[in-house]
Amino acid sequence: MGSNTESTNTESTSTETTNTFPQLSSHLQELITSPDDSWLYPEDAFFKYSPTREQNATIQQELKLKESMFNFIIKLGSKLHVDGRTILATFIYLHRYYMRLPITSSKYYVASAAFCISCKLNDNYRPPDRISLVSCQIRNPNPQIQIDEQSVIYWKWKDQILMREELILRKLNFDLNLILPYMFKDIFINLKIENCSNLLFFEKRADVFKMTTGLIEVLSALPIIICYNMRCILATCVVITTMEGQTQIGPDLRIPDGFLKNYLNITRDECIKCFKFMRSLLKCSQQSEDQQQISNVKISKRILAIRSEKFIEFIANQD
Repeated sequence: MGSNTESTNTESTSTETTNTFPQLSSHLQELITSPDDSWLYPEDAFFKYSPTREQNATIQQELKLKESMFNFIIKLGSKLHVDGRTILATFIYLHRYYMRLPITSSKYYVASAAFCISCKLNDNYRPPDRISLVSCQIRNPNPQIQIDEQSVIYWKWKDQILMREELILRKLNFDLNLILPYMFKDIFINLKIENCSNLLFFEKRADVFKMTTGLIEVLSALPIIICYNMRCILATCVVITTMEGQTQIGPDLRIPDGFLKNYLNITRDECIKCFKFMRSLLKCSQQSEDQQQISNVKISKRILAIRSEKFIEFIANQD
């Protein structure tokens, strides 16, 4: 792990849980046992060796650039009325793409093209002409100048999106299949009360799932997805939202015994390592003498408020 990350120093958590859970459907069994690691990199791959880093950009600068693309995609998705699934998939494609090529001044063209691909694959098809128009309107440096289908800048965006879409597909080797957190909804919704050791978690399981997926969407501006699979990110965020839920939902909220291991196939140590990586990224995003390079302020306050020792203690007593 890079020098900016926190070391993991925890015991193995291979002990079996005492609860017996109902058999998951074959689809969910396949989902939680699939390797899901074909696009995963070591943490140092981002901290030290990303293509953008090789262009002499600092970690803080890269995180700021990715946040600017994230904000752009949020605005684009809002104006075109697409769902969180489409936006999250867009950012996964972007993170993977930018492990192949450095971030350049064409980043908003690339973001629009990734958004276009995601719309096609997530049942949220939006015409490329419409995406091009809204994209250049969002990036219009002079709001007093109206941009329409007759504008030169519109045609430039349209041509660039088509070109960048093809480039993204080639750089991703046309591998566009994703495991997204929403696929695990049935695990939460179909949880049986006789198999849940915490009544409050059972009663609020839909809320916990919604809070968890919402947190993953917010964190998607960070390159966590290129270092940890979605099951691990989901499990880590379940722990975070359960910790937060003790204040927001009720002090008795806890993760059911064996839930992470038996339902998501993730150990405590994997969650702890993922959480520390989140903290490391967010710490880096705040460490800059140039205030213009500080990024992810809101989510940093939220996650950095949870000390690693508190997270480790919580998860040790929960699952």
